[in-house]
Amino acid sequence: MIDPTALNVSLTFIALCASTLLPFSAWIGTLRGRLGILRGDGGNPILHKRVRIHGNFIENAPLTALVMVAAEALGAADAWLWAAVACFTAGRVLHFIRYDAKDRGVGMFMTTLPPFLLGSYVLLRIYGLL
Repeated sequence: MIDPTALNVSLTFIALCASTLLPFSAWIGTLRGRLGILRGDGGNPILHKRVRIHGNFIENAPLTALVMVAAEALGAADAWLWAAVACFTAGRVLHFIRYDAKDRGVGMFMTTLPPFLLGSYVLLRIYGLL
């Protein structure tokens, strides 16, 4: 068994991401039930928005978690990892709040910056450049 404190930031991030699945599913499922829509969004703009917010999270969280585990295993400092968690989380919240706004790209940038930087760190460490 791996010492859980060895990857404490990554494991916490994974647990928090997993914990959002039930609320997201309920948020979408209850609206589907009220609208009588089994699949897709039925052309309903509110359901479409909810499905895309959830889908975008599902598209970004797993790879972010994987690269975070890799970075932490290769010695990334906890402070940088927590900063990545905070940036990703803030990005997701901004994407949620600003979904219909022209500036929602800020939330997406904040969502995709951590895996980009962590991935760069992993490559630099693997090839002995750091």
